[in-house]
Amino acid sequence: MRSEYLPNLATVGNLTAGVLALTAVYRGYPVLAAYLVLTAVVLDGVDGKLARFLKTTSAFGRELDSLADLVSFCVAPALLFYADGLARLRGVGLAAVVAMVLAGAVRLARFNVGGPADHFEGLPTTAAGGIAAGISLVVVWLGVAVPPPAGAVLLFALAGAMVSRISVPKI
Repeated sequence: MRSEYLPNLATVGNLTAGVLALTAVYRGYPVLAAYLVLTAVVLDGVDGKLARFLKTTSAFGRELDSLADLVSFCVAPALLFYADGLARLRGVGLAAVVAMVLAGAVRLARFNVGGPADHFEGLPTTAAGGIAAGISLVVVWLGVAVPPPAGAVLLFALAGAMVSRISVPKI
């Protein structure tokens, strides 16, 4: 395999982890879904580093990365919270899910059309998804549940942070 394909292979791994997380949510395995989202976080970090190291950054890779990020860090965590209690809130729970996904899409589109080179504007989707998955795991480890209203507030807050203009340092 040619080395210029390695970054995109990591991105496809990110997307695969996101799709598997959705499947895990559907099948009733929220802990597995959260671990898969966190696996996608790692793969998302690897793809960019590989692309820069191999000098193979491309417009195709950037777009593929954004599509993978939308699935892995917006759709999967939002549905994880929906299945884990937000569904009981009916319209409010659904609105929180939609807000997370739409905000992630807007955030990724804004990033793809260009922005400051030295920082991110708004919370990156990777961070938002990682925070949601991490909270899911922590509450499981503690043996408690996230009350549905708190889950909705979290998703709305993450959505707001993604579309905000706050300056987030690039790591």
